[in-house]
Amino acid sequence: MAEHRGFIGIIIAIFLVVISSYFMATKKLAEEKNSEPAGDDIVFCTQDAKECWDGSYVARVSPDCSFAACPGVTTENDFIKISSPVENQEVGFPLTIRGEARTFESTVNIRILNSDKTILYENFTTARSAQVGVFGPFETTLSYPEPKSSTGFIELFEYSAKDGTETSRLLIPIRFTETNTTTIKAFFNNISHDPNLIDCNVVYPVERRTASADTIEKAALQELLLGPSILERTSGFQTQIPERVEINSLEVEDGTAYVDLSEELEPGGGSCIVTAIVSQINQTLTQFSHIEAVELSIKGETESILQP
Repeated sequence: MAEHRGFIGIIIAIFLVVISSYFMATKKLAEEKNSEPAGDDIVFCTQDAKECWDGSYVARVSPDCSFAACPGVTTENDFIKISSPVENQEVGFPLTIRGEARTFESTVNIRILNSDKTILYENFTTARSAQVGVFGPFETTLSYPEPKSSTGFIELFEYSAKDGTETSRLLIPIRFTETNTTTIKAFFNNISHDPNLIDCNVVYPVERRTASADTIEKAALQELLLGPSILERTSGFQTQIPERVEINSLEVEDGTAYVDLSEELEPGGGSCIVTAIVSQINQTLTQFSHIEAVELSIKGETESILQP
């Protein structure tokens, strides 16, 4: 009798397992069916293609039918994002770059590259971050030398606070538009030619391009106030003019340039720095044949300025 009851129990257990497995399989099939997109939800993208900077092509992809990323192109990462220019955009002169960053000391390093990836221009800008670790916007406008070809790249990155290596790199292909520009010169000291700056009044030219609608004299002075670029600094160029100096006015009359600059020009150094500042300004303005002399003032004051 006991053996009979045991046999019945085994039969019931097997039956329950079979029934349970059946319901579980039925439920899974129903879930899979419900998860499949309905005919109206299937996305069909147009079959056009976009040519990339390297001559390859990419197609549109779901779900939003935007073009797939071109090979080697990176427009954002965890620390830097670029919003303008966009990939393969035509850029003019000067070039304005906009984006966001949360980098070490909010510094974003910028390179403009030729099509062969050689460096055409290099400098940096600073993001306006409200606090450490939070993205802040940046915007900078750059005057760059004549490129070797009609295409190139913008490269953004930061230097690692740990070991100084280049990290958080972005690379965006661009196309240069033909622009009517004028070559001008800005004059700086150069520690490669004069390591100890023995001749404080001796300054050396660097060439810059400008498409400024302002007078050519003002454009040259503005380039001087920008100071040497990173590439120019590596060649020994340096400026004695303090940062954030602004042009209040510039007028040329009877061969004399009358220049009024902001109070930031007042240096905190000795006579050599004063001599170098005056020489930088004079040489930058007298490169033009119609200017023979320069009268300098700071906020309208001419007598007691630039004292060592």
